Amino acid sequence: MIVTKNWLQEWIDISDKSTDELCETFNSIGLEVDSVEKIEIPEKVVVGKVLSCEKHPDADKLNVCQVDLGSETTQIVCGAKNVAAGQTVAVATIGADLGNGFVIKKAKLRGVESNGMICGSTEIGLPQMNDGIMVLDESIGELVPGKELREYEVFNDDIIDIELTANRGDCLSVRGVARDLAAAYARTLRNYERSYKDDRRGIARVFKLNVEGAADANIVYRFAEFEPCQNNLLEAFRIACADKYTSRPLHQKVVYAIHSTGVILRVYDFDQLFNDEGKVVLTLKKDENGIDTLYCKTKALSQIGLNQDTEIADPKGRHLILEASYVDPDHISVVNMQHSPKTDDLYYNTSRGSETDLYLGLDYLCDLIDTDCGAKIYAGEEYYFSKREPKVLQISQAYIDNFIGQSVSSTQVLSILHNLGIDTKVQEDYFVIEVPAFRPDIKHKQDIVEEIVRFVGIDNIVAKPLEIIEKRRLNDTYDLYKKRIKYRTKAAGAGFFESVHYFFDNKALLEKYGLPVLEEKLDLANPITEELNTLRTTLVMHLIESAAQNLKNGRKKVALFEVGRVVDTKRHESEKMAFIYSGNLEDASLRNHGKPSEITFFDFADKISAVSGEFTLQKADETSELLSPYEYAKIVVDDQEIGFMARLHANVEKVFDLPRTYICEVSFDGLKYDTVIAKNYAKFPALTRDLSLLVPKELTFESIKAKIAPLLAKEIKAFYPIDLYEDASLGDKVSLTVRFEIQSDEKTLTEEEINAMTTQVLDLLQEHFGIVLR
Repeated sequence: MIVTKNWLQEWIDISDKSTDELCETFNSIGLEVDSVEKIEIPEKVVVGKVLSCEKHPDADKLNVCQVDLGSETTQIVCGAKNVAAGQTVAVATIGADLGNGFVIKKAKLRGVESNGMICGSTEIGLPQMNDGIMVLDESIGELVPGKELREYEVFNDDIIDIELTANRGDCLSVRGVARDLAAAYARTLRNYERSYKDDRRGIARVFKLNVEGAADANIVYRFAEFEPCQNNLLEAFRIACADKYTSRPLHQKVVYAIHSTGVILRVYDFDQLFNDEGKVVLTLKKDENGIDTLYCKTKALSQIGLNQDTEIADPKGRHLILEASYVDPDHISVVNMQHSPKTDDLYYNTSRGSETDLYLGLDYLCDLIDTDCGAKIYAGEEYYFSKREPKVLQISQAYIDNFIGQSVSSTQVLSILHNLGIDTKVQEDYFVIEVPAFRPDIKHKQDIVEEIVRFVGIDNIVAKPLEIIEKRRLNDTYDLYKKRIKYRTKAAGAGFFESVHYFFDNKALLEKYGLPVLEEKLDLANPITEELNTLRTTLVMHLIESAAQNLKNGRKKVALFEVGRVVDTKRHESEKMAFIYSGNLEDASLRNHGKPSEITFFDFADKISAVSGEFTLQKADETSELLSPYEYAKIVVDDQEIGFMARLHANVEKVFDLPRTYICEVSFDGLKYDTVIAKNYAKFPALTRDLSLLVPKELTFESIKAKIAPLLAKEIKAFYPIDLYEDASLGDKVSLTVRFEIQSDEKTLTEEEINAMTTQVLDLLQEHFGIVLR
């Protein structure tokens, strides 16, 4: 946000403050000053009156001008296209130093003597305001030929560029910045009193606003007749300082009024819209996307707060419809995110929170066009205001003092909030605060305390020794912290590298691959970027993108993990841990003859078990576009499903240019963090027996295990599949090799006892499933 010191002076008395003091104050109240530029016009640049302007006898593009400099009339040869007799201009006289070694001297141009230079704005240190010479007018003061331009107060100004945070839309105007200064200096913000007089004719004779249904916008209209606008150098200079210069005089006044007051203002050309009765009837209603839209008959003129038909905004006649509008920034941001409508320059202000006093903006603009355009403003307005329930916060003095760390008097609190335009009342020990509509950033009690701290001043808060009250450290938060450390350390030990990503995600990608997304009403109203436009419901998409980027950088294998928060479709948060492994199982070496094999499902499962501990994989169906339906399994711990393990779908691997890639995501709560209890360790030898079984294809290992595990001898500690073989010769069966781990806690088992256990297993398999040895 760019302001100038003189422009601020119109809204608050700061005549006793230097620019350095202002900048120090801005920084102390959270309006960070990005840069300061002092306007300095060189010496010997004076006001000149062009008495005559004739073509150069030997050059078509040059003019010979006689210029009154007060003490003398001198001849100057000028090449500007817009120079003309009768103009008052800026003249660099002989000896003027315009910088970079450019000193004005007497010269002859094509044989004609020239004693100075008629200047454009940039040639004398002012911002760009024209394509030729700068024509002066009395908006800067009385024009006295020969008077140095640096003596005019309007040009003795400092340009202050303030870096605003996105939530401070209330400071996107000179008046808004002045309001914060008023609170800082405990001074009164100047009220604006209009000077124009209403015409005796009323607006109802030429204009009518119809509203169909309930709109979300606030909108006010006035009507004006006007003549061609005169140039106003003061306005042009100030909006040029703000990098908003326009060469169209009427639009210059609209831009000036917006930047000064913060009200969103637009104009419409009445002469392009009136009906057979000489009247304009506009209709405000929602379009097919639910956006407040202004229609004239069937033609859409604008979407309120978003855009405007540029042709209608460029008056060709002498009759104007003036519009001031306000739309809640939260609402307009949601609309923009959902429907991506066309937006113009004013959307930046609207989406961050514009000024809500629409009559202030219209009064200000009407005065400008009344003064310089000879406008006649018809009496009355057409308007519509949406229903708004005021936001009321209740905060105690004790809460404020405790939050800040020291006592702030109630008188000071009331003074700060009053100077900020925040209506505050005291009820018993509480402040009852009605948040004004122009401060949409104030939503919670903490925001009120922040406002108070800004004006008390961080430097005025007394430093105190840190007081530590020792409490029991073993609590849920500490346990979670230790659990995270444990599993992050184990993941790193298993060869995975930690990756940390944003809590936001790309909604389009989530939807593309059939992953859950937030309900529409719970989604982000104002995302930080187009690619990070929703909250993440899974960790895997960011891991896939990071793996792809690492592989593009030349790596042959990538193993990453992340522990982080995600949300479900109802925006309930939970903690997850996710892994990804892509590429080769190991580095190239002599052992693998320089040709390492790719990771497999069971290789990946081994690596995950090294982190998570024991788990069971159960077959499950997978229908998303992200994961392969052929290599997908649920992860089960203690009969509870805690996540999944799968290979990426071949199409996804192709899109992200990945080799064979596996991912795993588990609920962090499902990972064990129990107290480790020592158990007796059997000192007798353990052994294994592998049985190759003929198993029906439709029979799963989970169902086999669930049936026979409770019936086995206690010496069979564990059993699990280690190989699967399929062949046409086996018909409707497969060969499944199962390994049994056998150990007694009491003795060394004999061969006969081991064979008896093996026989028991085979008998159970034969009895319950008809399974036999291959």
